[in-house]
Amino acid sequence: MQLSPKRVVFDQPIVRVSLDGMQFPQICPICTAPAEDYIRVSVVSETRAALTSTARPTAALFGSRYQKDSSIRLSEGKAFIIPVCREHHYTDEGSYRYKSYCIVFDGLALCLLILAFLMSGNNFWRGEPPSPWLFISTAIFAVFLGLTYVLFQPGPIESAVRIIGFDTGFSNVWIAFKNPAYRDEFVRHNEMSAELVKWVMKN
Repeated sequence: MQLSPKRVVFDQPIVRVSLDGMQFPQICPICTAPAEDYIRVSVVSETRAALTSTARPTAALFGSRYQKDSSIRLSEGKAFIIPVCREHHYTDEGSYRYKSYCIVFDGLALCLLILAFLMSGNNFWRGEPPSPWLFISTAIFAVFLGLTYVLFQPGPIESAVRIIGFDTGFSNVWIAFKNPAYRDEFVRHNEMSAELVKWVMKN
């Protein structure tokens, strides 16, 4: 059964831009200070989704245009080099290793929690109090879940430059910028291929 398209409205306009010749401004996307370094932002493959872009909002700087409907899907293994200031430059060396460890320990903690539930169920049928391991394993599992949540949060640059998705031919990308001033500067740098989009239709 195919679901009806859902309209997704963004609080701030997002940018649709051609990947061919796309350039990021030489300023930091977080504070707009002059860039002194670069960060490589990788986009991990996720669930695909079909979206249809809509008319972009009127802008005095760029005029009122409309973009054609097109299908986009969430990103798959793309990477972008983004200029940043020294204050907001960081590296994620080792983060993938820590995330992998967290997933493994989450699985072990879940197994321990299941065993504790089985032991407590046995105690329940025998009229005995729950096993102390139930509370211990629940606490351990909660701690590892909390660590996993923290580790998998996007970094400051990923939050400032959020990749929404690509079209089916990977020729265009939809990007949401947290800083409106940086977004406007990005559009100026790519004025021949960039346009603002207010909402999309998601299947």
